[in-house]
Amino acid sequence: MKIKSIGLTSKDKIVGKIKDIKKIIKHLEEKKVEVRVDGNLAKELKMPACTRNELMEDCQVVIIFGGDGTILKTAGTIGKHSVKILGINYGNLGFLTELMPEDLFKCLDDIIYERVKYDKRELLQVTHIRDNKKLNKYIAMNDAVINQGMFSRIIDLHIDVNDAHVVAFKADGMIIATPTGSTAHSLSAGGPIVHPAIESIILTPICSATLSLRPIVIPNNQCVKITIGTERSKDLNLGLTIDGQTTVPLQFNDVVKVEKSKKCVHMLRLGKTEYYSTLRNKLGWGKVCK
Repeated sequence: MKIKSIGLTSKDKIVGKIKDIKKIIKHLEEKKVEVRVDGNLAKELKMPACTRNELMEDCQVVIIFGGDGTILKTAGTIGKHSVKILGINYGNLGFLTELMPEDLFKCLDDIIYERVKYDKRELLQVTHIRDNKKLNKYIAMNDAVINQGMFSRIIDLHIDVNDAHVVAFKADGMIIATPTGSTAHSLSAGGPIVHPAIESIILTPICSATLSLRPIVIPNNQCVKITIGTERSKDLNLGLTIDGQTTVPLQFNDVVKVEKSKKCVHMLRLGKTEYYSTLRNKLGWGKVCK
């Protein structure tokens, strides 16, 4: 089977640094693959521009030039369909990226003719509710984080799962993560590493005032509701952050509803990387301190 359409999207600051971009597009077009680009690349290449939403909606594969943040931002624009994405590392850590820039061109035919593997990544749907009204919905590939702004003051949070009360506690905040996001903010806050193939949601308190409150992993067919029990004041900037990209102000008694999204992304794997080696090489997992 052959890929017929590929979208290219880039972090704006690295457009001029992308290696072989014109050569890549020429090769794809010679193979009768429709190429569509985002606004950042369109200016450089003098091509018609598409939004990231359009690329994620209309293309079979989206190649992302950037770092993990660019991948998360692109995944958050996913449309009705599950999409195949490939990350090219122009960032720092590059935990989610598959290839280094110099490796892309020689892998193009493997991508076009689908001589690749796909790593399915579940997404979260995050709904902000106020006064029983749904204000907005968001897609998270990594996590949804409830915390404060400049002041380190604990907040009251109430958690229900499938409409059953679980716990009320005081903490600096709460992280609700996917297995993909288990190696991000959740890990820094003491959460577990969870393999992406395990269909789950990770709940990780941030600096809980109770020693007995530990992170918990639950099935991702369950619905989590977090109710804000702290009054907002001038000195208390409560907020919900989606994948470190989008921030939403929260108020007393707001509800953040988190559940498995009906959408997902498939990350292309070209046999160059493997999950456990990524943990070792990029996170230093199991490394002996000297």
